Amino acid sequence: MKSKSQYKTIILCGGRGTRLGELGQSIPKSLVKLRGKPILYRKLSHSINQDFRNFIIAIGYKGDMIIDACRGLDLNFNVDFSDSGEDAGMLRRIYDAGALFEDRAIVTYGDSISNIQLQHLIDFHLEKKALLSIVTAPIQSPFGLVTSNQDKQVQTLAEKPVLHYYIGTFIMEKKAMEYISEEIINLSDGKGLIAFFKILKELNKLYVYSHEGHDITFNTIEELNAAEEGFLKFYTHFR
Repeated sequence: MKSKSQYKTIILCGGRGTRLGELGQSIPKSLVKLRGKPILYRKLSHSINQDFRNFIIAIGYKGDMIIDACRGLDLNFNVDFSDSGEDAGMLRRIYDAGALFEDRAIVTYGDSISNIQLQHLIDFHLEKKALLSIVTAPIQSPFGLVTSNQDKQVQTLAEKPVLHYYIGTFIMEKKAMEYISEEIINLSDGKGLIAFFKILKELNKLYVYSHEGHDITFNTIEELNAAEEGFLKFYTHFR
């Protein structure tokens, strides 16, 4: 079994953060501060505290600022940078980063943090013999949900059901990248990545790892303000 020191984590930091307004125009989203530290610092620290110290940072928009920031961090880690340009979607960035790891890698978005136990994720993935395992978290709908058939007859009724959403982290076998076709590799934003997931689903090689802990992400200033408050709930995990 591979040791923690052999695993690489790809952090996707190429997005523009357009919904953050002026803040997103001045710095890349992964350098936005959460309780006084860039969110990238929080992500790196969480992995390093679990002895995962090797990273590939997929840059794009204002990538030079991310490189400079990493050089100035007081953390013990190794990092390579993969630059697919400012206009590349997530799937293109992941594919290009494939040149920098061997058999499998953890992949995570640069604008979210969670207290995932990474070794548990790896163990689950290997046990399932998955090509790719996505991490999900539970969320309770505030509504009663209804489905119907083509004749508009009610099929299901659920009062405030617990659903599961993808939280922007997964572990992937490198051989899964063989299924990234020219047709999907350059799709914008997350469209290519979802198309890739659907291909693996049809092969019965896509699995779900359920995370029951905390998760924070943000896309707007309002969500960033809410994240500042929510971060206090699990601050001890990300010091």
